[in-house]
Amino acid sequence: MSEPERLLGTRRHPGCPTEIALALSLTDGGLAASERRAVREHAEGCAHCSQRLFDLERERQQLHHELPVLELETGRQPSMLRWWPALAAACACMLLLAGVWMLWPAGPAEPATGSVRFKGCTPRASFRVERQGRVFAGRSGMRLLAGDRICFAYSISEDAYLLVVNVDGQGRPSIYYPAGAACSAAIRAGEEVFLPISTRLDDYLGPERIFALFSRRLLTCAAVEAAVRRAWAGSVEDLETLPLDAFQQSFLIIKVAAE
Repeated sequence: MSEPERLLGTRRHPGCPTEIALALSLTDGGLAASERRAVREHAEGCAHCSQRLFDLERERQQLHHELPVLELETGRQPSMLRWWPALAAACACMLLLAGVWMLWPAGPAEPATGSVRFKGCTPRASFRVERQGRVFAGRSGMRLLAGDRICFAYSISEDAYLLVVNVDGQGRPSIYYPAGAACSAAIRAGEEVFLPISTRLDDYLGPERIFALFSRRLLTCAAVEAAVRRAWAGSVEDLETLPLDAFQQSFLIIKVAAE
């Protein structure tokens, strides 16, 4: 089966692109050129898909321009996860360490849960830690130091949406991926696919929990913020799941001062 063909054939509309394929066709680099061309050519002759593309584009614009991104308390730096100041520097470091990232085995995570089910293998997330040029597998419950750099990867058997959110020890959420967006990002099916960004840890100390949220539809940051408020019981260690329509996997990390 060719790449364009595998995007076609939904249950309600046989021969039409899937909802994920339509959404990916609206983003730069979301689909291969042949796949994007096949989706657009189909939509030109299909009233249903043409309308869905119009609706998805309108929703995308509303999410990026009208819905608020998570806001933290004034005067406090965004959680312990802080973006690299320059994307170019991050990309360069990623290229240098790419071979080590891919060969090093991933550590265990806390049990995944959620009401959403995906065909094939269960979705999973993992992360690597780079400390002074040395790379090792991350795991839930790990103690990390200021200056450590982390990069996440995902494995999933079908196209979906992904949002990675961090919740600090005070119950305050911040978005790890996609940075600066108001909703989750469309991802392609794949095995051990690393996200295109990495994060250097700042000097905020204490426990935090990171959630990888896999969903079939867009998940807004506002919905995640509300879910954290509903689920918060005073301890990030006990915050194992969020009341969201998403397949969830979480990692508890503990930030300690470097000796």
